Amino acid sequence: MAPSVPAAKGMLLPVSDPPRGGGDESLYKGSAMTKRGAYAALAYMTCAVLLVMFNKAALSSYNFPLS
Repeated sequence: MAPSVPAAKGMLLPVSDPPRGGGDESLYKGSAMTKRGAYAALAYMTCAVLLVMFNKAALSSYNFPLS
């Protein structure tokens, strides 16, 4: 099947360059982690610590009958 729109000779696809420098996704100097990734890692670690603290408090307040 032939295309309905004739292709122009030497037609190129549009190309976009990512913005250079600055912005939220810029890398820390000497690090492979972005600022957004560092915030996400810190948030996950904080949630994990709070979950462990909550579980410790919940289990220590419960009276186990056979222990």
